[in-house]
Amino acid sequence: MERNKKVFVLDTSVGIADPDCLFSFGEHDVVVPYASLCEFDGLKNDDARPIVAQSSRKFSRTLESLISSCSDNIGTGIQLDGPSSGLATGRLYFRSAEEYMALLPAELSPTKPDNQMLALAKGLCDEFPEREVVMVSGDINLRILAKILGIRAEVYRNGQVSEITLDRLDASVLELPSELNEYVISAFNELRAGVACSHFKIDKMFGVKLAVGQCICAGADPEQFFAVVRDCSNGHAILEVVPDYRQAANAICGVSARNVEQVFYMHHLMSPAIDLVIGHGPAGTGKTFLALAAAQELLRLGKFSRVIVTRAMVPVGGGKGPGWFPGDKNKKTADWMGAINDNLRELKKKTSLNGGAAPQRTSTAHGKRLHRGSQRSSNNPYHGAGGNQVKPQVEVEMIDLIRGRTLNDTIVFVTEAQNLINVEVETLLTRAGTNTRFFLDGNVDQIDPHYLSKANNGLAWAIEAFTTPACGGSWERLGCMNLTQVERSILAAEAVRRFSILSHKTPR
Repeated sequence: MERNKKVFVLDTSVGIADPDCLFSFGEHDVVVPYASLCEFDGLKNDDARPIVAQSSRKFSRTLESLISSCSDNIGTGIQLDGPSSGLATGRLYFRSAEEYMALLPAELSPTKPDNQMLALAKGLCDEFPEREVVMVSGDINLRILAKILGIRAEVYRNGQVSEITLDRLDASVLELPSELNEYVISAFNELRAGVACSHFKIDKMFGVKLAVGQCICAGADPEQFFAVVRDCSNGHAILEVVPDYRQAANAICGVSARNVEQVFYMHHLMSPAIDLVIGHGPAGTGKTFLALAAAQELLRLGKFSRVIVTRAMVPVGGGKGPGWFPGDKNKKTADWMGAINDNLRELKKKTSLNGGAAPQRTSTAHGKRLHRGSQRSSNNPYHGAGGNQVKPQVEVEMIDLIRGRTLNDTIVFVTEAQNLINVEVETLLTRAGTNTRFFLDGNVDQIDPHYLSKANNGLAWAIEAFTTPACGGSWERLGCMNLTQVERSILAAEAVRRFSILSHKTPR
């Protein structure tokens, strides 16, 4: 190992997030621990996370290709410049932690793979004191332990979204300053005099910088005005008028918006000009409920022929997943999608009270009904008046079974997208065929897999891909809304507020 180069020790999460990560470290050397190789071997057939398994297999194939191309002794390192076409000029090493395990405190079990990686990184620091050794991991606890042991630790930066994208996750509706506010209201009122108006142009910005896709509101109740910026160039802007979904006349499937954020979210969900809708926010803000309401309304209007609902099969807190549930695949999926069924029950109540069409029941892709119990039960959310069976148009599907398909005339609703990796989101979005719309929702402050963070999860990656200048800027067919106001109940809102305070509290 050359003295003037850094040594990057990679843990398993890096290879999962980016199977081509070995070529991302420039002139520096890369070390793959034996413990990580064993973890990749265990993940290659992970039925609960098939796309994680796919990434693991792809990483292993990359290693096999590199080893096959090496004519020298592998122990002296594999040169990366040829296989990477010059992207990386360092060497790849495989090292065991066996001789370094004594360097760890007794409390750290020597049989745990993470601790073996730590021991290796610590040993390399001692073996090469003239070189900077860096532990690269997506696991926050592993990084914490590394730093405590005096090892420099970093997140894999190629797998992280930009700070601008993180800011977008917290972006809210823009309330226009007074001068522009008055000008917009005046221009709109003057233009619409007796004429229905969906878009209009403003020629004065008063120093305010607007962005394509930005949601703005002007005026005050009861004459509050809502719009989305659709073009912004050469000192002018094109604004799309947004209906006030708080009004009963604009209700969707019997559901009205309860706040301004929901007004814009519902507009994105219903707009024919939007192909990808992303809703972000804490529990109880209406992300899932409103998305299902919009999906049901669009089905009723005949805009789409079916809805497919999917989510990551990841248990809260990293516990046991659906594989531990009783029954066959259909039964396991039904239990795992309980939140969807709860929302459909509530939608049935709404439509019954407002005289609308009852929501469609959920089924698996094989047509088996997911609701257990009597078909004539009054508690069954999937039956219309008089207990008549409703045509199954809402399907629940596992992510791995969507791979390889082309989905036409379909709404695909991906809930809990913060628990997906970027490859899974890419796999899903590339299934879109003719007349297909995607709804993604999630909360990046509530991530369950230990190898994901706020900056490298699938939801954040989707926002990055469809908004960053490097990819062509904000896509005109994207609708993105950050929902912050909890509307589920007084208790839920207070719980979110109090636990948020505790999680950000400064230690005394």
